[in-house]
Amino acid sequence: MRIKKGIHFHFLFQSDLNPIENLEQRESEMKYLLTVILSIGFLFNICFAAEKIELKDQKEKESYSLGYQFGQSLKSKNRH
Repeated sequence: MRIKKGIHFHFLFQSDLNPIENLEQRESEMKYLLTVILSIGFLFNICFAAEKIELKDQKEKESYSLGYQFGQSLKSKNRH
């Protein structure tokens, strides 16, 4: 017996249901698949977003500090 390797999307081609049920099932499965793919994408985005910032001179450090303080003040104002 030979087994094919890879991802199988056999659920997209099932025809044992009537056309309306088949369409509803396919829509549901496609939404689930899209949700899984987007979730994985967001997870990778979150994981790689926390890169360490390297500030070289005093001007960059001061600019970063001012921007950080400004962002924190906006964040606290939005909570109220």
